[in-house]
Amino acid sequence: MTYLAAAACPSWWPRGLKHDFVAAEIVGPDAVADLVGIRFDQRRLATREAEGISPIIDALALQALVACRGRVMSTQELADACHVTASGMRRALALAVEANAMIRHGRGRYACHPAWAPVGARMVAVELKLDNWRAAFQQGIAYSRWANATWVVLGKAPPAEAQAEAAWEGLGLAVLNTNGRIKRLARPRPVRRPVVPWAALWASEQALARAMRAGYGAETAGVAAPAITALPATPAGAAAANLRSA
Repeated sequence: MTYLAAAACPSWWPRGLKHDFVAAEIVGPDAVADLVGIRFDQRRLATREAEGISPIIDALALQALVACRGRVMSTQELADACHVTASGMRRALALAVEANAMIRHGRGRYACHPAWAPVGARMVAVELKLDNWRAAFQQGIAYSRWANATWVVLGKAPPAEAQAEAAWEGLGLAVLNTNGRIKRLARPRPVRRPVVPWAALWASEQALARAMRAGYGAETAGVAAPAITALPATPAGAAAANLRSA
């Protein structure tokens, strides 16, 4: 089901906008999103690439980067700001320094690299379920805390009450057929600014890491949709079986 839903991205991505990438299994603070479509800020992405700054997929390292953006802080100050131990912060700082996102300023003092900035311009999260729409909604509501829009895509048509609840919760609701076509039942309520900004940042860095591993970069921006996907190619004839076994 994942392969079909990723290929059908134009059906759940906002009209009039281009997506850059579709990544699978993006971790959020409360749940793992099956799919996340993302549009990158190309200017920021190019600046980061020029400085050799790699994606940061460690949540604590990201919180430290945000905390010391534009100022120099000690390890203990960062630990206090992020409510962790100094030893835990040292581990996170080592990851950030290795990625060239953090700069050392003497012994035990750090600052965010001036070229580092969030690169996720827009994200749409997707929860996939065969027919358990209630469980899918619980997952989708968790994604809506950090995504700009969230869809629940089912393999079977849900009852009418599911459409009403989707509208109430602001979730998109759709049915994915075995031929790869999506029937939209309710559209999501878009969110301009995520409720949990650091979770949105974390998700966007994970998506960027997947995209770069797949060969995406600032120099490849503007490639015609469908975007590169983090998923391997679907074997011939396997798509329908994928949906039936989800």
